[in-house]
This record gives sequence, C-alpha cells and structure tokens, in this order.
Amino acid sequence: MEFYSSLFLVQETNIHKRKILSDAEIYQRLQDLQHWQIKDNKLSYTHQFQNFVEAINFVNCLVIPAETANHHPDIAISYNQVTINLTTHDVGGLTLLDFELATTISQLIKTWKSDKQCKF
Repeated sequence: MEFYSSLFLVQETNIHKRKILSDAEIYQRLQDLQHWQIKDNKLSYTHQFQNFVEAINFVNCLVIPAETANHHPDIAISYNQVTINLTTHDVGGLTLLDFELATTISQLIKTWKSDKQCKF
C-alpha cells in the first residue's frame, strides 16, 4: 500500500509539469542543455561510450532518476552509442518533465567515470 501512496504522490506532484510547452518555451529551455536537440518533436541526445559494457552500465544508471521522476526515456543502444529521446507520451509533446530529466541525464554524463559508477 505504501508503494501506491508514493506513486500517487509523485503523479499528483507532476501534474503541473505535464503541460505541453510552447515553441518559445522549448527553445528557451533548450539553450540550457548542451548537445541536446529537437528531433521529431522529441528532446534527443546521443552519447558515445568506450564500449558496449560501458554503454549498458550507463543506461542502468538511468533507472533510478527515471523511476524517481515517474518519467521514462526512450533509449536506443547501438554497440557503444546510446541515444535518448524524451517526450511526454500521455500529453503528446514536450513538457517540463522532459527538460528536468534531460538536465539530470546531462549531469550524469558529466560525472560519468570510466569505472562505470553512477554518481548521484
């Protein structure tokens, strides 16, 4: 029962963050994210790691922030390259949740070490 109460609290808190952003708001927020771009109405980022194992380890580090935000990225892995796409599927566009998770992912990438440790 505690899990469901926590989940409801997260969803209730995020309701105001699920409003579709205007083009001007998207452009403004995109200025704060290095290496991210808009592709097919999604916030997109690709990063190349040293090898497949490191790429997979990094993707595993995305579980906690995605679950905490109750917002999950679309992820594609091609050997050592990871592409992350963010959109708020249930409202059909980009929202504050997408930019918040992109910021978190960018911070994880900045602190990523070749020892494959998640730095939260």
